Amino acid sequence: TKPLFDKHLTEERVAALDGIGFVWNDTRERVPWEQRFQELCRWKEEHGHANVPRHSGGKLGEWVHIQRGLWRKKDANFLLKKAPMLDSIGFEWR
Repeated sequence: TKPLFDKHLTEERVAALDGIGFVWNDTRERVPWEQRFQELCRWKEEHGHANVPRHSGGKLGEWVHIQRGLWRKKDANFLLKKAPMLDSIGFEWR
């Protein structure tokens, strides 16, 4: 399925992407935030901390990195809803 054309993706850009064989379907697995949080809780139980390495912690490590980025950016929704949950398990922000 190709995207609808809008101000961000012109017909020319779509044609150029088609020309290099771009795959339009996003087949990445989307995991709910709460599920990753539960994975982090299990990680903490097993390792004694919630500091998952970004590059050797797999998808969970990348997720932890993204959470720290949201915290650094002071994302209001994140700070209100998600950060307190991470705080509750002793998440290290730095």
